[in-house]
Amino acid sequence: MIKAFLIAVLALTSTAHFHGKDHGHCCGHHHHHHGPPPPPYLKNVTDDARKEFFSIVKSKNITIAEIRKAVLEWGEKYDIKDQVEQFEEDRKKFIEEFKKNVTELIEQLPTAFEKFSAIKEDLSLTHPEQEDKLEELQAGRPEVYHVLKAAFHQFGPPGHGHHHGGKFKGGRRPHHPHSSSEEADEKDEE
Repeated sequence: MIKAFLIAVLALTSTAHFHGKDHGHCCGHHHHHHGPPPPPYLKNVTDDARKEFFSIVKSKNITIAEIRKAVLEWGEKYDIKDQVEQFEEDRKKFIEEFKKNVTELIEQLPTAFEKFSAIKEDLSLTHPEQEDKLEELQAGRPEVYHVLKAAFHQFGPPGHGHHHGGKFKGGRRPHHPHSSSEEADEKDEE
């Protein structure tokens, strides 16, 4: 049950995180997110070849498989097929490693959440002792605790989940509607 809940939390927080990026909202600025940087093999081709490449990959009328095939044909046309194939192979390896890492992280979330909850619910600790224990817990696998923090920020009550005074903090600043950044900083210091 807890594992299913944590998987749902991870999925929702990831969706919320990426949803904000896709709409160009970051750090108080509006900008357009254009995806990953272009492949390095584009440095080795002419401007016309580069324009042709982007017209292929930005096409909305063909499938992703058709785009990949067209890019491979484009690479052959411009005598960089080996570089295009190597890039595709590296991309596949990266995706497999990414999936493996995310799967491992998801498997560790229930245990991490139980340990975190036990520390937060231990009333025999002082606040500094609690913060020290949370810091120790986080040191083992920081990425697991970054996901937990995202869940707390996403689903916790307003003004809660942002841990003050210890190392188990970070992530995004709590949202303070209708206040300036100076007022938000003052509220964070309270």
